[in-house]
Amino acid sequence: MGRRRQTEAEHRLKGTFEKHPEREAAYKNMPKPKGPLGDPPPCFDPNGYTGEKLIAIWHEVVSQAPPGVLTSSDRLHVEMTCRLIYKIRHLSPKSGDFAKLEAALGKMAMNPSDRPKVQVGAGAAPAALITENGPQETNVFEELAEEERSRSRPN
Repeated sequence: MGRRRQTEAEHRLKGTFEKHPEREAAYKNMPKPKGPLGDPPPCFDPNGYTGEKLIAIWHEVVSQAPPGVLTSSDRLHVEMTCRLIYKIRHLSPKSGDFAKLEAALGKMAMNPSDRPKVQVGAGAAPAALITENGPQETNVFEELAEEERSRSRPN
């Protein structure tokens, strides 16, 4: 199996684009996450049979993910992971379900062997916003606090 492709932030931190400017073109039109992960999806209906358990699993996964890893672009991936965990815990899982869960958790840096492969912090979204001028630091906790304040304001 080939090596994992490095993120734009990893290349910037290592100075790859200065040494090989032609490599930067591959990242020029790369999509960027637009915001935080957010609340569980509406299909996890708390009044439904499985909804309450799926919502609890969503919060468990999000709370255990390393800060700065999950963004709005990862919502479907987290939903799929929640459904796999639900199947393993409450239904009749097959051996392939465990392998799928292991792969899904690895992509979110939620197992020891895959954690070093995911870089967050300076230059990584959403802990920092990647712009045309390079990484721009943002305060994720301030953004979350502002989001919470906006939810609690009366309309």
